[in-house]
Amino acid sequence: MLMIAPSFFGYEEAIAGEIRAQGHEVDLVDERPSNAPLARAIVRVAPFLLRGRIRRHFAALLARTQAAPPDLVLVIKGEVVPEWFLTTLRWRSPTTRFVYYTFDSSSNSPRGITLLPLFDRAFSFDPVDARRRPSVAYLPLFYRPEFHPGEAPRDLDLSFVGTLHGDRHAFVHAVAAAVPPERRILFFYSPAAWYFWARKLLSARYRGIPRSAVRTTPLTIGTVADTMRRSKAVVDLQRPGQTGLTMRTFEVLASGAALITANGSIRDEYFHDPARVLVVPAEASRVNPAVVAAFIEGLPARGTTPPGFEDHSLAAWTSTILESARVEG
Repeated sequence: MLMIAPSFFGYEEAIAGEIRAQGHEVDLVDERPSNAPLARAIVRVAPFLLRGRIRRHFAALLARTQAAPPDLVLVIKGEVVPEWFLTTLRWRSPTTRFVYYTFDSSSNSPRGITLLPLFDRAFSFDPVDARRRPSVAYLPLFYRPEFHPGEAPRDLDLSFVGTLHGDRHAFVHAVAAAVPPERRILFFYSPAAWYFWARKLLSARYRGIPRSAVRTTPLTIGTVADTMRRSKAVVDLQRPGQTGLTMRTFEVLASGAALITANGSIRDEYFHDPARVLVVPAEASRVNPAVVAAFIEGLPARGTTPPGFEDHSLAAWTSTILESARVEG
């Protein structure tokens, strides 16, 4: 397999590792020519500035695959991968299967949608995007094996670990107002200090956020998992315009913690349980701390994974992707 994916907190490595565990060889390639914070920002807002580097990046990859074409090409998100690269690879190797997956909504990252005709199968984590496009199947995200429930009682009422964006800071603090400061952990991440200061300068949403409230080094996956195992409830807020459930949704529930989220689409899932999932308004001013406090107060000292939730494990997700690549007939 040739797997082309952006670097996103090590999840791409976990996917590649699981594919290898299921008996397949994987060549994992970052779709971005650079993961420096500035380059990542340019890729999102002005990719034409890196057109030359992107072309050289994929030309080298095309040359590398010439001697041994892959049986399967898996592209995740497709924010950078050029159309000419996929077209050339398809022409050169007509038996190769091409599968696409996105963990972002088309409203936030529309470029991948333009590549859909080049794939044999396509999946999205966003149910609305899947309903709008007959060629796209709905496939939610997953949780990694690290997020298993713990045996010890939970000593935190609430936690949040995530990237600082949009209204997350105000929303999380509105929810966290329901519990004493000593009973919570709030961790906001920004890819670089300069990036935080630039957002603070350009966006009114960031003006009141102190620099001390933001970290530029992400937590390890083990630390994130431990934090959730210590928490009765975990807060999550999706990006604006997104209906797909975040990775954090599955990690939280797999860890046995309860979830406090603004994503109402979770009500459509079989594992939705009002006793362990609280849906609140996305606007910080509309969050009712009393409702949050009552929800947390009713949670058990120890939590368990929802029945049948192994269907959302990384192993199950990977099996679905691999099964989709099989040639029918």
